[in-house]
Amino acid sequence: MSNNAYLVNCEKKTACSENVYSSDIKYKLLATGANKVPVPWFFCFQEQDLVDVTSELESSSGEKEVFTYKAPVLEVEKAIENLKNSKELMIAFCQDEVLGTQYWERAVADFKSLTYPYIFLDPLEVFYLNDPEEEAKEFLKCFSRDENAFKSIKILTFYNENVLPYEVAELYGNSELDDFARTCNSASMDMGLDLDSGDASSKVEQESEQVKPEEKAQNKKSWWKFW
Repeated sequence: MSNNAYLVNCEKKTACSENVYSSDIKYKLLATGANKVPVPWFFCFQEQDLVDVTSELESSSGEKEVFTYKAPVLEVEKAIENLKNSKELMIAFCQDEVLGTQYWERAVADFKSLTYPYIFLDPLEVFYLNDPEEEAKEFLKCFSRDENAFKSIKILTFYNENVLPYEVAELYGNSELDDFARTCNSASMDMGLDLDSGDASSKVEQESEQVKPEEKAQNKKSWWKFW
């Protein structure tokens, strides 16, 4: 089972995924990042969009812990505008003008008008791939919208800066990509939206088994790792 990040369209301005998944708040899961937070997601938000989130977690031994972190939430129109203004950031991060432009164009083209007025990023599961407190600190550094954020973004998206991703056409047109590092980088650069079909999983997943976030909430997150 992968630890996923989620991009969520919601009727309420909140970044507390636990409350959304376990209540009657209307939402739509837009995209899933398997074992990563995809690069374009960061560029939908700014530092001022980060809000405090508190989540109650339960380990496999039944011990409860409260984990507090920050996550971004924003009006959809502003998120789309931020992404549209991020072409140069995508190019600089990718270190290739052609590929950076391709992934930026794909992200902007897919990011259409949504059902609900707000969008938030839920990174919690990805924090637990490593030390969650340290990952949460790195996450805060990802929203400065300049190259100072790139080091932290690479940590959260597991991006290999020594390898270029595949071209977008090859990523979406070739089901037998044979370079694992390039495939992983391609998944990191991909926005992962598929609003027409309702499939909100990333184009390239680390694992095939997917569990809905609300199901994980109901399972009391017994799969968390604690340090």
